[in-house]
Amino acid sequence: MVLLWVLGAAFVLGAGTIARRSQQITIRIPREWLYRTDAVATKMSRPGLEMSRADVLQMALTQGLEAVEAGESSRVERTVLDR
Repeated sequence: MVLLWVLGAAFVLGAGTIARRSQQITIRIPREWLYRTDAVATKMSRPGLEMSRADVLQMALTQGLEAVEAGESSRVERTVLDR
């Protein structure tokens, strides 16, 4: 199990960690987001810690929800509506 700190937020990565307390969903997102996600995963990967597309999307979703909950939703709404 690995504890990863990204922009002040902690994420626990490891076999089965997320699976035990999560639910799988299916969503459609713009292809551009996938390209960007893959680029971020490549940039964040280190020897012995390969970041996946799913890891990056989970971090982005967590930080986006935290921003909305903190009242920073106008920035998030503009980003989503501009797509």
